Amino acid sequence: MKGSLSMRQPRRYYLPHQSIISPPVEEKPNLLLDKLKNKIKVAVIGGGNWGSAVARKVGFNVSQLASPTIDHQVKLWVYEEQYEGKPLTEIINTQRENVKYLPGVYIPQNVKAIPSLADVVRDSNVLLFVMPHSFLPAVLRQIKQIGLPSSTICASFIKGVQVSSGGELRRYSDIIKEELQVDHVAAVMGANVANDIAHDSFAETTVACVDAEVRQIVAGLFHSQNLRAQTTDDISTVELCGALKNVVALGAGICDGLELGSSTKAAVIRQGLEEMSLFCKVFDSTGKYKPDTLLLSCGVADVIATSYGGRNRLCSAEFTRRYLLHQDQRGGGDEEEGGGSEEGSGRGSDSEEAIRIVWEEIEKDMLHGQKLEGVSACKEAIVLLERSGYLKRNPSHFPLFRSIHRIAVFGESSEELFNWGYYQ
Repeated sequence: MKGSLSMRQPRRYYLPHQSIISPPVEEKPNLLLDKLKNKIKVAVIGGGNWGSAVARKVGFNVSQLASPTIDHQVKLWVYEEQYEGKPLTEIINTQRENVKYLPGVYIPQNVKAIPSLADVVRDSNVLLFVMPHSFLPAVLRQIKQIGLPSSTICASFIKGVQVSSGGELRRYSDIIKEELQVDHVAAVMGANVANDIAHDSFAETTVACVDAEVRQIVAGLFHSQNLRAQTTDDISTVELCGALKNVVALGAGICDGLELGSSTKAAVIRQGLEEMSLFCKVFDSTGKYKPDTLLLSCGVADVIATSYGGRNRLCSAEFTRRYLLHQDQRGGGDEEEGGGSEEGSGRGSDSEEAIRIVWEEIEKDMLHGQKLEGVSACKEAIVLLERSGYLKRNPSHFPLFRSIHRIAVFGESSEELFNWGYYQ
């Protein structure tokens, strides 16, 4: 084991007997762990940076539970790859560290990295999906072939939404539920930077599910002295926040790339939160929308964290330095060029494809295998607003989202970011 490996177990204020306590919820919780007929067996699907941090947190928590209704082993599905000539799963299981995606952080002994998805899913009845959304379809196809009992509890940590070919919004919890034919899927979102959670920094997360029993079980796996799990039945807002906060982070990144002050960045974040709230209300599909949901970790806290420390902000700042500033110096571009959306006014000097390539280069240079989600989330948000007819009926709404879309997708001048200030 490396001498620099941070075991972080226990931390000075991390008391084992208080590892799992009743999460603060709207009804009196009992965690249900002692009342379940079937033993809980947890599996984490995804062994990247965030997946490894989640497995670590759950592993420590369940190992300190005395309840006979929960299996202390946590299975972690890791896509097998070679790292310095050895299988990554072998390194995790022997060195107790994900040296590629979460280096320097101790993985507890009861977390077992497994390269076979079938072996991970088999006999597990709580599945936590922690992966980029682009990997989900292939994973779901494999799990469908294995087959799951409908009582299996699933939880989506996947930030983003999908827009169908018909322009309809599909949340990833619904996609998992439909594809796997399970009864209940929760969503877990919040201001949860993987390295912060892995190093036991105090944080909060939001667990959402219409079913109160399921959200309490899922929250119970995470809630501890240094990770406060909030719960709500407003799952639509929670998942939409997970996508839309990345759009706001693009705007914050543009501010940083332009080296603007904190007052400007705060104005962008405030306007972004206002538009997030309206978007969640417009596209609520559950009838559970609550404005106060944005005050939970999944809302304002996640926007702040992402707008100051997230990879979407980081890449947006680089996009501004690498492309926008040069484009602004050229004085814009040809008026006739632009994209197919009504949001592209044609001021960008390059094609939409050229802008996409710039983003791909930045992603490759700066994220080292992780995925940039903000640009695709921005595109999807505008597609939903256009195809639903909402923008046609309300042409002055969502000015910031539309400005960010014009900049990030069509390469228009960074001055577009502040056009929303003139909307009435």
